[in-house]
Amino acid sequence: MGLISFNTLAQSLDTLKVDVLQQFQETESAEQKLKLFFNIPNRYVEDSAYEWLEVVNVYLGTAEKTKDSVAVYTYKLMQAELNHDIGDYNKSIAIARDVYAKKDSLDSSATVLVLDLLDKNYGKLQMFDKQIAVREDKKNLGLTERVAFYDIYANMGLFRQAMEQYILAVKPT
Repeated sequence: MGLISFNTLAQSLDTLKVDVLQQFQETESAEQKLKLFFNIPNRYVEDSAYEWLEVVNVYLGTAEKTKDSVAVYTYKLMQAELNHDIGDYNKSIAIARDVYAKKDSLDSSATVLVLDLLDKNYGKLQMFDKQIAVREDKKNLGLTERVAFYDIYANMGLFRQAMEQYILAVKPT
């Protein structure tokens, strides 16, 4: 009896699995797709980053043909994130910088996403000067409450400066 109920449970769990890529494709607008895309905890359970990239590239091509500039930058942002996930950091940076060049037409949440993406990519490539510049932009634009620099200085081997920055960051709390 226990084996039968276990099999029934396993079958019902299989039917509960949702293919997030399919859910992404069924979502109507580019903005809704962007929210879904960045809120999925693990996009790659069912489908690889390459499969996601292929789908996003199709949507990007369609948006470019219809000259929907908001959708173009939305899909480019997803494309940049996918390239980061694949490990092609230089390509991700190039796409993200293209999106960030149009920061005046982006809403604040998209601006935060692109700056976070640039920050991650520069960190992976150990381009610390550019990573610091991105965090300065975040700080100057007032998009995030607290911007920390101590991790960058620690990665650079500047431990005294990292400690000083950490103390400044933690002092208010």
